[in-house]
Amino acid sequence: LDEGQGIGEMLVLGIQNCWPVGIRVDPDLGEPASIVKVTKDALDEALERFSEEKAVFGAIRSSNFPPPADGILSNTWELFKGLKDKTLQDMDSCAVDRLFFPGEKLLEQGESC
Repeated sequence: LDEGQGIGEMLVLGIQNCWPVGIRVDPDLGEPASIVKVTKDALDEALERFSEEKAVFGAIRSSNFPPPADGILSNTWELFKGLKDKTLQDMDSCAVDRLFFPGEKLLEQGESC
């Protein structure tokens, strides 16, 4: 993750109910790292004071719940059809569901994935 980025938005919004990834910090980078856990309950409590934002987050939850079928093991996308089961299982084991918001970059040329 780059500075200011986060992960786990589907968890905190209540779209998923388990943490799908691990986080590792490389101490050799020489940069300080902060990890902050915000639970769904804490977000809901904070949003009680901000009705406009609560409506925005509520709309995001509603439009993304239940989560769409993954497209790898179930409802396999055309792009992946024909791949061996083992390949699909390996891809699924490292896939992370993410929500992307308007204006947020998915990938940038020259950036490693």
